[in-house]
Amino acid sequence: MSAQSASAQTTESAAAAQNPVIFVHGYGGAADDVSAIKQSFLDAGYSADQIHSLDFPNEQVNETTAQQLSTTVNSVLTQSGASKVDVIGFSMGSLSSRYYLKNLGGTAKVEHFASIAGANHGTASANWCWIITSDKACPQMAPGSTFLKNLNADDETPGTTTQYATWASHSDGTISPPESIQLEGAANHWTAEDTDHVGTLTNPAVQRDVIAFFGAAG
Repeated sequence: MSAQSASAQTTESAAAAQNPVIFVHGYGGAADDVSAIKQSFLDAGYSADQIHSLDFPNEQVNETTAQQLSTTVNSVLTQSGASKVDVIGFSMGSLSSRYYLKNLGGTAKVEHFASIAGANHGTASANWCWIITSDKACPQMAPGSTFLKNLNADDETPGTTTQYATWASHSDGTISPPESIQLEGAANHWTAEDTDHVGTLTNPAVQRDVIAFFGAAG
């Protein structure tokens, strides 16, 4: 066997051992926001068909997005033959992901959940949603909203087999205060560089940390 063939087999074996990844974008985002992190995962040995992204309208409430995530997880598991997936929630995408984990049986199917700049306890800027939009999703991010009270009640990191981690920046600028990003029971990380909100997602160090958290450091 040539060295090139052996290397290819090693890469394929590594990819097969990694869970498929599903990315859930934030408010004002889109499914192709996954492009901000995809190359780092490919460089770590993932194959392109292991990286998935949820596509949903921004005005859609988090409960509905969570149902959509449930359907996507089931489809990915069926197509891949994997037993579990890993999920990345960015900004508001963390809320629908956590709703799925807590209320829709997601902990049985998700091994790792990474919340990047997640609005986990809300953001002060969402108190003004009623001025800028009539949709029902934005106000769910307001601190003290009924949605957040229910989501964070009892256990912020449910499930005995799902591992949780968060990444936050002191200079986020969108999630205020940035301490709102952290979850009780999770491995909570501050970025070494004070990046802004989107910059936390695109930060190469954060991406490497997430990949390592998923157990797939290249």
